[in-house]
Amino acid sequence: MELVRIKCGFENGIDIGAMGSRGGLSLGWKGNALVSLLSFSAYHIDVEINDTMCEEKWRLTGFYGNPDEKGRSALRNLLRQLSNINSAPWVVLGDFNEIANSFEKQGGRRRLERQMSAFRTTLEDCNLFYIGFTGRWFTWERGVATNRWLELFPNARIEYLTHSFSDHCPILLNTLGEAKHDLLYNSGNFRFEAKWCLDSSFENLVRGWWADSTGSIPDRLEDMGYRMYDWSRNSKRDEKRRRDISDDTLAEITDLQLELNLEADKEELYWEQRARVNWLKNGDRNTSFFHKMAGQRKVRNRIAILEDDIGNSYSTNEDMIKAESDDHIFGLVEKWVTDSMNDSLNKTFTEEEIYTAVKTMPPLKAPGIDGFVATFFQMYWHIVGQDIPKYCIDLLNGQREIGDINKTRIVLIPKMDNPKNMT
Repeated sequence: MELVRIKCGFENGIDIGAMGSRGGLSLGWKGNALVSLLSFSAYHIDVEINDTMCEEKWRLTGFYGNPDEKGRSALRNLLRQLSNINSAPWVVLGDFNEIANSFEKQGGRRRLERQMSAFRTTLEDCNLFYIGFTGRWFTWERGVATNRWLELFPNARIEYLTHSFSDHCPILLNTLGEAKHDLLYNSGNFRFEAKWCLDSSFENLVRGWWADSTGSIPDRLEDMGYRMYDWSRNSKRDEKRRRDISDDTLAEITDLQLELNLEADKEELYWEQRARVNWLKNGDRNTSFFHKMAGQRKVRNRIAILEDDIGNSYSTNEDMIKAESDDHIFGLVEKWVTDSMNDSLNKTFTEEEIYTAVKTMPPLKAPGIDGFVATFFQMYWHIVGQDIPKYCIDLLNGQREIGDINKTRIVLIPKMDNPKNMT
């Protein structure tokens, strides 16, 4: 598990070995000051979270319920003992191997009422309440929290993530409770989603949209972006309807394994793109990791203030740009282009060079202003490649104004928590 954590980028962690072929717990995190260990056993890891966002410390317990009925009573008592340790806001996540009501389980052997009642009583004794959720619910995993924790994070939500045919699934706790923006025009900015390429009908749609578009290449791409957005929103609505129906027919889940695995591939591509992680290998199922990566990047990479060399503070984007002078930056640039290099650079541009450049671009790197990543052009060059090279060559030869596309986003990426100056 230590190797897995490091591969996933979590340099800190607590790993508890399995008992034979069962159990085993691992907690990984980033940032030395984020987590403090309180206690652990073969069935739990209890830690204190130093949450700089809400400026308050709270408790997180990862819990693994005993699959053997004979051991569940002891674990219910363990949960009670943990609840009495301190009064800090407390959230418990994990595989309880327990249910509170019969409607939480479909298929298999019915759970005895006395067992469900004992679990309900335990939650009541610990003042633990279910956290609101989205996605599929019929799973052993869940999240519960005290009133103090729910007051601290009133918009918190649990999301049950995509899985194949197991009765277990990954869960994502979002303390901010923000909506999951899959396909949004965020502040008017379209973003192409690589998972759309997995839809068998998408290529023909792209061909039709491109043929119907008119105007300059940027205008045609913008028009196609709007069409893709509308299509994806309608597709997502249809998928949600299908999921709602399938919740009533979970007994047939094994007949849908191939379809669910395809959906998992789409979700995986989506979160790989969000997390900017390029080492995902075919066959991996690391969607939960990418969820965490994307969420953590959003919080950790937010820069609220910068200071210049004399201690002046800047908080707006416009003022932050002024925190470092251009003269200092340009003074660090040395001349490296020789005359022979310059002769090569001044050769006539060709369409083959344009295509070669497109093919060698990292497919899922951050998109430009138009929202299209390189994988779109790589996948559908046989459709759009008749028009785009000429446009690019005209730009390179100075026959078109470059202002329409000469735009990019430059984002500061902090290398430490809460940075305040450029150094």
